[in-house]
Amino acid sequence: MIVLAQFLKNIHKSQAETERLSRISIINTDNVFLNGSKLNELVMSVISESSENTDEFVKWMKEYVTFHNTMVDRITSHREGDPNVPMAEPLPSKALVIQDLHNRLPFQFESFSDLGVN
Repeated sequence: MIVLAQFLKNIHKSQAETERLSRISIINTDNVFLNGSKLNELVMSVISESSENTDEFVKWMKEYVTFHNTMVDRITSHREGDPNVPMAEPLPSKALVIQDLHNRLPFQFESFSDLGVN
């Protein structure tokens, strides 16, 4: 949660600097009831524990970040040698999708470390 909170703080900072505010969607594939609400709650608890002034960031989170409550059917591969038998484990086993539908983020990244997130 700390990494996700740092990631969102970096998005907020970048958007504030460029004045290019855009909506971000977070889709979590954990099979947990109301998974988006739970993820939002956990991220907000990390933010509230921060010693930084968070009022503007929390306001941005509420207005521009959506944590979807969804149960995602994961794509499964087939058993080696028999394409008619699915593997028991879905691939990927878990995923966190961060969606920027309008390609409005002011940066591109390959990994969280590209954003200064450890």
